[in-house]
Amino acid sequence: MTDKQKSSGATGDGGSPSDDRPRAPDRHDDFAARIVRLAELCGGVMELARRSALSHQVIRKYIRGVSDPSRERLVALAGAGPVHLEWLATGRGPMLLSSTERDGGAGEGAPGPLQRMVAIPLIDPSTQPDADSTSPTYRDQGFLYIDRESLAAFFWPTAADLAVFIMRGDSMAPTIRPESPVIIDRSAAGREPVDGVFVCRLDGRPMVKRLQWLPGRRLRVHSDNPAYKSYELDKPKGPLFVIYGRVLFSLHRP
Repeated sequence: MTDKQKSSGATGDGGSPSDDRPRAPDRHDDFAARIVRLAELCGGVMELARRSALSHQVIRKYIRGVSDPSRERLVALAGAGPVHLEWLATGRGPMLLSSTERDGGAGEGAPGPLQRMVAIPLIDPSTQPDADSTSPTYRDQGFLYIDRESLAAFFWPTAADLAVFIMRGDSMAPTIRPESPVIIDRSAAGREPVDGVFVCRLDGRPMVKRLQWLPGRRLRVHSDNPAYKSYELDKPKGPLFVIYGRVLFSLHRP
């Protein structure tokens, strides 16, 4: 092989997180090519990830052809363009939404219905972590769509940090009602522990609790429902104790 041939060899399959250039796989894959085109339209994989509230790692899996998005994620990706959902899913029809479709009939310059929404993943932390894991482990169970203007009232660094957890039981009533969705900030899982209401794993079970850190790294676990007693843990650590995110607010069920 000549030096010229070596210098023009194939590049990697997805690049590092700092390399934002979308790259299609070597094999022919129309759907992967459409994801690449969508990323180019948005200005790169990282921007597509930000707009769709998906991780750049997940999007790169679609580009490499090792994973296919769910219906909910297809909707989130199409809305990030915005492009036609049918084009993204099948390759049929026009790619770009018309100005009328983008505006939703609200007039020139108004954001369309897809652009006004943020797709927040619904997580199921019941997935068991590895025996020595201290990192959050969960399955995505779909999406909750929230208006961007509603989110703008709060100062989150990125929508990608948000997730939805369904409150089980009445231990946090009346603050959080049973079966109510709670919006959590997943970036809190990697920070120094602070007091507050968190979705966490305690004794192998996912739950929502009010946590208070005491001297000597002791943890006081409190339920807002007075029927449940508070208790303390001595220097809790994973996998029996894992924080998934800090509760930002609850969407109360009627």
